[in-house]
Amino acid sequence: MISDARNFINQAMEDKDLRGKLVRADTNDQRELILVEEGFDFSFAEFDEAYHSELASSQTPQRADDLAQLRVWWEMLLQS
Repeated sequence: MISDARNFINQAMEDKDLRGKLVRADTNDQRELILVEEGFDFSFAEFDEAYHSELASSQTPQRADDLAQLRVWWEMLLQS
């Protein structure tokens, strides 16, 4: 769901504990379970759509930079 992806983006930008759990997970399957436990259900395409929506509505250059950094982190995490 795109709304879940948007909620994840906003929570992950602030929640170091959530990011830490996802980093410590050994596989993407484990990451998916963590996301479900946290109430998130979204695909990579939905994440991408939510990211672009958040980016388009960002009010400051800092918010846009923070979003871009989160996206890079997320993509690198999924490749590990």
